[in-house]
This record gives sequence, C-alpha cells and structure tokens, in this order.
Amino acid sequence: MKTVGYILALICATCWAPHASAEISDSQYQAFVSEAIEAHARPRFEELGRRTEALYVHTRTACADSEDLNQNEIHQAFTETVRAWSSAHHLRWGPARQEYRHERFAFGADPANYVARQLGRIIQAGDPALLDAEKLKAKSIAIQGLTAFELLLVTPPATEETRSYHCSLAEIISLNLRNMAAEMVAGWRAEADYVALLNSPDPEHLFISTDREAAMEFYKPMAGGIRFLIDIDLKDPMQNGIKTSRPHHAAYWRTQNSNIAIKAKLTALNAVFTETGFSDNLRTEDVELYTQMSKRFAAAHTAFDQLTLPMAEAVKDPEQRKHIQDTIEDLDALWSLIVYDMARIYGFKVGFNEFDGD
Repeated sequence: MKTVGYILALICATCWAPHASAEISDSQYQAFVSEAIEAHARPRFEELGRRTEALYVHTRTACADSEDLNQNEIHQAFTETVRAWSSAHHLRWGPARQEYRHERFAFGADPANYVARQLGRIIQAGDPALLDAEKLKAKSIAIQGLTAFELLLVTPPATEETRSYHCSLAEIISLNLRNMAAEMVAGWRAEADYVALLNSPDPEHLFISTDREAAMEFYKPMAGGIRFLIDIDLKDPMQNGIKTSRPHHAAYWRTQNSNIAIKAKLTALNAVFTETGFSDNLRTEDVELYTQMSKRFAAAHTAFDQLTLPMAEAVKDPEQRKHIQDTIEDLDALWSLIVYDMARIYGFKVGFNEFDGD
C-alpha cells in the first residue's frame, strides 16, 4: 500500500501542472530521450547484467565446490548487484515492467518474514522441480529475487540434509536474476520495441503518442523515484521517533546494504537530471530553478553521507536520525521543485494513466 501511496502522491501533485512557460520543441524532447537512453538507461542495465552474471558464477562455483554460501566473493557480488539494481530501480517502465520483472527482482525488506517462511517450506519439501529457472518464474515473486537470495545468504542451512538444496535454491535464484537482467538489457537495445517507440512515438499509442510523452518516460522515474526514496527507503524505517522506528523496514538490512542502496538510488536520480539534457536545457529556460534543484540534490547527498551507521542502526540513534531527517527535508523540497516548477517548464502533465506507464 505504501508504494501505491507514493504513486498517488505524485499523481495528485502533478495532475494540475500548468503548461510550459516556454515552448519546448519536438526536436528538444527527442534529444532528451536519445541522451537518456544512451547515457542513462542502457549503461545502468548493462552494469546490472554484468553484476548478476558475477553473482551467478560465484554462487554456482560455491555450490559445486563446498555447498557453502558464506564466502567473501558471494557477499561482494551480492552487494554490487544491490548497488547496480538500486541504480536502475527508478526505471520501472518498459523492459522492467514487462513480465513483472521489477517486482520479481526485489520483493522488499520483508519485515514480517513472509519470504523466509516461504523459503523454509520450500527447502523442507526439497522439491527438485523448483530448481529450474523457468519453473521458478511461475512461482511467487517473493522467492525469485534479491530478498530471497539475501535470506539464503545470511541464514545457515537448517540441517546438513538440507545444505545441498539450500545452496542449489540460491543458485537458481541467482540464475533467475541473471536472466531477468539479460532480458532488461535486451529491452533497452536500439532494435527493441520500447526503445523504438521512445525514438518514434506512435500517435495511436495510449501512453507514448508524442515526443513530449516519450520524454516523460524519464521525467516520471525521477519524480516517482524521489518520492519512493523519501517515503519507503527513509521515512518508513524512521517513523516519528526512536521508539516507533522500524529498522527491519530498511531494504537489505540483513546484509547491511541499505545505505549502499539508498546512495545508489540518490546518485541515479541525480543522474536523470544531469544525463538526459534536462539540466542543460533548464540552465537556459530557468537558471534559478536549475540552481535550486542542483543545490537540493547536493544537499541531500551531503546530509546522507553524514551517516556512519547502517540504516537499521541509524534510525535508533538520535544524532544519526538528524542526518536522515535532513536528507528527507532536502528531497521533499527537491520533489516539489520537480513536480511543480519543472513540470511547468517542460509542459509535463501527469495523470493516473500516464503515471501508470507503458
């Protein structure tokens, strides 16, 4: 429901955005799209492909050699996969939306241990049919991605008898992650349907019928990604005070990768602004807004960089909470600039169907 909430917040804030204060030409929108594909989206998914390949190779090797997942190479490969996925997380449209890849890739923090219970039942049953990537795809999204792999990585096998299956299940999940990443990489290639549509919008298409709407496919992830960062990654674990804080709502808390994920998301969202031509154009159209947005991005980075504890511990520490709160305040101010002022400059008007994506 929280994910729905942040989407609805963006819808409400932007559905009445005024028309552009200066005419943006189709060729300018096209330039934004081309630059965003080449400099922003495609490199991120290619990096994700490399990182998931490494995670799969290390996991497969460990399972073949010792059936022991507790190895530095696997932990490091997992961390780098989390970093790469977090860097692409905001690009939830197009290839990531197809076949529910975005949802399957990472289930969430799972504070109620729903994933753990499912994995426990699967391992106890020892069904060999599940040790197949195609069959795993048809099962619950909760056991297909990073959350499930993280649990298997940090939880020792229940018994010696289940050690082999425990490792094999982790291997097949890592293969599933590699396969999904490869599919998303392919979906961002020049010949892919989604990329072709962005480069040449179809007047009959429901969501991408103009060059402006194509450019919105990169504006929406920036606005929505910042709202997600505020509400899900920061506010949800923080809550209103130390006593009500929820440390296990921090993503990847089990491997202490929460801070890495948040920093990667913030850096990537900043890059939407700088790597798509939006920032260069804004310096011409409204230098004051450009300056304000740049300062807010920088301030959010600086505030979050003050954290010296993992997110799950930081929410219990009074001094660390101040840095998290400063980050939230800077991002909230930035979000307002994006959904009101930036929307006005570029003529972006986001309603429910538009934000729902392609």
